[in-house]
Formats: sequence, C-alpha cells, structure tokens
Amino acid sequence: MPHRTSPTKLHWDPSSKEVSFPLTISDQTVTCRIPQYVLKRAGDDADAEPLKVASTNFDVFLDVAVSKVNQQLYERDGSVLVRLMDLPDPPEPAKPH
Repeated sequence: MPHRTSPTKLHWDPSSKEVSFPLTISDQTVTCRIPQYVLKRAGDDADAEPLKVASTNFDVFLDVAVSKVNQQLYERDGSVLVRLMDLPDPPEPAKPH
C-alpha cells in the first residue's frame, strides 16, 4: 500500500524522550513513535541530536512503522511504537584479515 510521510515531519518530545512522525496509509494517519533508547542503538549522538539520528535512519524506522500498521500492531493510544526488537540486527564489524 502506498504511504505518505517525510523525514521533515519528525518531532522531538523532550518530556517523553521520543521522536514521532505522522504516517498516512489508505487515508488513515497514525503517529509513529521512536523512543530515545532505540535511537541510541541507531547512532551515538542520539542524546544530543535525536532528530538527526532519526532522519539519518528514517528509512529503517519507516519500514518498521509501515509493517506494524499493515499488521495492525497498535499501542493502546492508537500509535505505532518502534522497539529495539523491531529493528534489523546491526551489521557485525569487519574482521581484520
């Protein structure tokens, strides 16, 4: 299903320590939330620049959010929450030859 959103729609909430963005699928708009602890796995500067980390990794977070919406895996408040277990495993460091 086609979806509409953009990394320019990212919003940082300092009280909940989450980045959120709207995701529209089939004329339904859902708030997608990414907690700071998830952002920390995605980038070292998540404490200082959470929006930058979310923007840099936006495609990964978007894929997770779209999948959760398609599977109707909503939180009690109707939002979609990206958790660590939803993310693909990070690549292992290259081994020296």
